[in-house]
Amino acid sequence: MPTRAHLQVDRVPGRRRPLRAGDRLRPPARGGGQGAGAVTGYPAGGTPPVGHREPIPVIVDVHVAAQEWGWAGGGRLERLLKIAPADIVRIGGARVAEVTASS
Repeated sequence: MPTRAHLQVDRVPGRRRPLRAGDRLRPPARGGGQGAGAVTGYPAGGTPPVGHREPIPVIVDVHVAAQEWGWAGGGRLERLLKIAPADIVRIGGARVAEVTASS
């Protein structure tokens, strides 16, 4: 099952580092976004954190969740959505977990 994670991009662990979400999850695929549209209904790079065609697990990193708001895909490559991480959790049922590498 595909999983969507919202991370601080400067702190994403390498391929060999496991996600620390409390479950045995595999790291998100790094295949250049192939198949993202088929799963979410949105293009890779424009996928919003909520409103997917089918429900998919969404994980918000603890460092992102601590922010007042952030930017996410807005449904198209040229659109962005300003959204509070708390709203991603509330609207999309996302889980908050430590996903990024420690600094």
